[in-house]
Amino acid sequence: MEVSTVTDQTVLEAIAEAADPAALADGGQTRQAPAVHAVDITFRNADGEEIEPAEGSVVRVTMDSSAAAAFTNPSVVHYDGQDNSVETMELETVDMMTRPALDLDEDNALAFATDAFSVYAVVETTIEKNVLASDGHNYRISVTYGPESGIPDNAELDVAEILSGSDQYDMYVSKAEDALSMEEGSAGYIRLFDIKIVDPNGEKVRIEAPVDVKIELADKESLDDAADATHVVHFADGADTGDVVQNVAVDGTAVSFAADGFSAYAIVEGPGSVPTGTPVTDLDELNEEDGFYIYNKDSTVASYLIDSISGGKIATTNTQLSAAKYYFESTDSGKYRIYYKDDQGNKYYLCTKKETNGSFYVKSGFESGYDYEFTVKESTSGDVFHFSSATANPNDDKQNYWYNDGGAIKKNRQFANGDTNAAGSTVSVTGNSQKRIEFAIIRAEDITGDPYNLDGQSYGLLNWNGGAMSRALMAEALGENALGVKPLCVMARRPISP
Repeated sequence: MEVSTVTDQTVLEAIAEAADPAALADGGQTRQAPAVHAVDITFRNADGEEIEPAEGSVVRVTMDSSAAAAFTNPSVVHYDGQDNSVETMELETVDMMTRPALDLDEDNALAFATDAFSVYAVVETTIEKNVLASDGHNYRISVTYGPESGIPDNAELDVAEILSGSDQYDMYVSKAEDALSMEEGSAGYIRLFDIKIVDPNGEKVRIEAPVDVKIELADKESLDDAADATHVVHFADGADTGDVVQNVAVDGTAVSFAADGFSAYAIVEGPGSVPTGTPVTDLDELNEEDGFYIYNKDSTVASYLIDSISGGKIATTNTQLSAAKYYFESTDSGKYRIYYKDDQGNKYYLCTKKETNGSFYVKSGFESGYDYEFTVKESTSGDVFHFSSATANPNDDKQNYWYNDGGAIKKNRQFANGDTNAAGSTVSVTGNSQKRIEFAIIRAEDITGDPYNLDGQSYGLLNWNGGAMSRALMAEALGENALGVKPLCVMARRPISP
């Protein structure tokens, strides 16, 4: 078998024109010529003669191409150079289990059956429209599709803004908030567009396969910080409610999603994840008014400090929910006293003794013989910190650093990366020896009220790691203090690239 990339621009342009004649006919003002990546597949017999599959038989072809990764909605076409025509191939599911020897990339593999060899091309077409909205901004909407979508030649993208103040706008805003279980009037940002593809007669085209839509929001500098709060709601013709579009991708000011139909769409910035803490990036943020979570994450799991000392070590938990809030009391020496509080507000200070390694202690008051001050300094890794206490020898060039010892925090006499030793040289420390003495500090933020508007709603709960199966929580007891679970198959549309 011989496979060669087609580089002849005449052939590539012929494929593009055959796949979408209108793209080259309208000057590309709202329609881009199809992107094309073509290969020539040839089989030869022992004598070197070109051969075709036997009459009545088919050959299954799998293409694993970087070109597919660059496309959002690729199709495969067979190009007949004799009459400059293309035939859209029906794509099959790539069976990754039965073809392990091919070392395929499942996301970029395209499979189809054919009864002929020659030139095959991966193609897709994009049409776009700039909409001058009422706010004076130009919004760019583009639709990318392959031949299997059934979109005819000379089709156009027709987009209209649904204007604020109209009855239609108010209706869609209300339906969008209902679809997202938001309180009335809680949408901080919303844009509404009526999007459709029309044929040369102005009639709306009903697509036969999903297409990819990208909306570039000109009134936003970036949506990246609000990616998890950005939603798309589709209002199908004649539907009483809106459907929340899944697998929305956000990149800068662009929102991308797969659409299986056209009509009104709402871009809504609604409730995202509610933060339970803000990472500390500067020591000036430490204070006694705010509580802080302290945790270390080495190569295994996060260890949050709790309000317990066991065997001279500070105990930890792997969830922030169970972590203790610690408070930082600055001293004239530039160090910190670190304490937690009980339910009555009484303070309990962490302390040590001036010894090599040694134990942690906790005291409700200041007692002689104990050292209550800790040095906190920024790590060379950035946004994480080192905690340390003095050693037995004040001239020791190493410190008693807080160290994650398998999920319990002890003192460990060592260097941190960037420390200076007694010889005046800068020390390099890498790997877990460094990671286990690096601690993140999170300013605690309590969740109040009902930020997700769950009150009065009914939802099912499941544990899902992104695979085909999940476990759904049942409303029946499995045993004492435990609810039962049932296996559940999850069907989700594959995310698209922005």
